[in-house]
Amino acid sequence: MILNSKETTVIYRCPHCGLSVISVVGIFTLSGDMVKLKCECGNSELVITKTKDAKVRIKIPCLACGDTHTFVISQDAFFERKVLCLACTYTGINICFIGEKEEAQKILEENDAELAEIMKEAGIEDFDGFHNKQDYTLTDPETENLVRFMLEEFKADDCIHCNCPDGDGDYDFRFMGEDILVFCKKCNATAIIPLGDTAAAAAFLESDELILK
Repeated sequence: MILNSKETTVIYRCPHCGLSVISVVGIFTLSGDMVKLKCECGNSELVITKTKDAKVRIKIPCLACGDTHTFVISQDAFFERKVLCLACTYTGINICFIGEKEEAQKILEENDAELAEIMKEAGIEDFDGFHNKQDYTLTDPETENLVRFMLEEFKADDCIHCNCPDGDGDYDFRFMGEDILVFCKKCNATAIIPLGDTAAAAAFLESDELILK
């Protein structure tokens, strides 16, 4: 008798070299202690383990924030979903795609286009620069504090708008070099505030709303 083994495709983007790492994971492979998906550059790996209650734990290196995020999902979600996207908990950017190979690659390409636009707006040239903070210096700390205050005020007054119905968005922000990435955790809409550009920063400080796309 031939057993029809469950399997799914797992894809993540290496946060160091930008290469997409693709691998097929079967239920029998997962029955072992650990499955590692390593990038060819040797600087990142995604780790999959089976929990004691038969769920799937995934540790993903994040290209958006540089941290490693851990998700625990059911085996049904891991093997049966047409495509499952796992996102950075800080920025809402999708960082891992699980499911049918063609469908997962299609979503990856769409995500790459959105990510490229974000990087272009932020003036970031490579993936290391996307989450590299070692060169981060803001010439005007008062401006940074003021921007923080305004964003909190915008959130409290429902003056941040995204793809969610008004009042339903869940907003957060993250400093990226001299820019601020504002994002909605629900719909993944984003906006870049370039604090390094004096005119753009001034325009933001004079505004009464923020629109995420």
